[in-house]
Amino acid sequence: MPASEALNGFGPKPDARESCMLDIAPAQFLRLLAFSLLMAAGQVLFKRVSLDTPPLTDWRTLVALGTNAWFVAAITLYIVATVIWIGVLREVPLSRAYPFIALGFVLVPLAGRQFFGEALDGRYLVGVILILIGILLTIRRV
Repeated sequence: MPASEALNGFGPKPDARESCMLDIAPAQFLRLLAFSLLMAAGQVLFKRVSLDTPPLTDWRTLVALGTNAWFVAAITLYIVATVIWIGVLREVPLSRAYPFIALGFVLVPLAGRQFFGEALDGRYLVGVILILIGILLTIRRV
C-alpha cells in the first residue's frame, strides 16, 4: 500500500503491533502491566494483613482473617487481576503473556522496601535487570 493511501485513510489499517517493537499490541501490554501491578498490590496487602494477624491456629483466627478489610481488599485485587488475565489470554499466547508474572519479582520487593522498610541489596538490582531483559526478549518483535 502506498504511503499516501495510508495517510489519507484508504487501504487496510495497520495492526497496532506494526507501529511498535513489541510482538503484542500496546493495549495488551497495558493490560498485562495492570495485571502485574494488581498482583503486586495484592501481595503488599497480604503482608499488611500478616502484621495484624495472630497465628492461624484455630477456626476463630480464620474467621477473623476473613473479616479483615486488608485481606478482603487483597482478595478483591486478585479477582480483578484474574479477570484481566483471562481476557489477555484470549488474545495473547500464554508463552508471551506469562513472562509478565516475573514483574512481581521486581515490583513486590520494591513495595516491600517502600512500605515496610525491607532491605534490598546490589544482587536485587542485578536480578531486576535480568528479569526485565528476559521479559523484553520474550515480547520483542524479532
